[in-house]
Amino acid sequence: MDMNEYKKAVEAALARRNGDPVIANRSVDHAAVVLECMFKAANRTVEIIANRLNPAVYDKPEVIAAAEALLSAKNCTIDVLVESDVAAERQFVRVLTAKYPNKFSIVHVPAEVAEAYSYNFCVVDDDCYRFEADRKNCDATIQFGNTAIASKIHETFKLIKSECLSYRGKAEVPA
Repeated sequence: MDMNEYKKAVEAALARRNGDPVIANRSVDHAAVVLECMFKAANRTVEIIANRLNPAVYDKPEVIAAAEALLSAKNCTIDVLVESDVAAERQFVRVLTAKYPNKFSIVHVPAEVAEAYSYNFCVVDDDCYRFEADRKNCDATIQFGNTAIASKIHETFKLIKSECLSYRGKAEVPA
């Protein structure tokens, strides 16, 4: 399946938002398509946990534009928890932090907290998710409209964020 076909399949599944089908994500190009579509479809929240913000995904103009459109047009937020301290070097972070400081947040995940989990994910509105079971590779499962799983992922995000914020009394923000 070429990238245009993949994007059409993702958009169709997202439009249905009924949990079917489960979509495979096997590359950074797939990840960029999925994130762009998820930003476009969000109504309230986008929560991301990542070991790093891969520039091949997050710094794509289409991904940044979709995130900007979300934050400028809707009363939505994007919250990111990231392990890498180079996140501030990413165009995605620079643009959103500068333009939407009240709608975009990024929190550094201390190594001691990151040791407790092995995954990366993005969850949107408690019903859509992209989940990488192993944060060291880009293989992910995507599902739109599965509130049971997405709600659990959202709760996991809240728990890890809380641990980050309470670690040593306050969060460390990547510089």
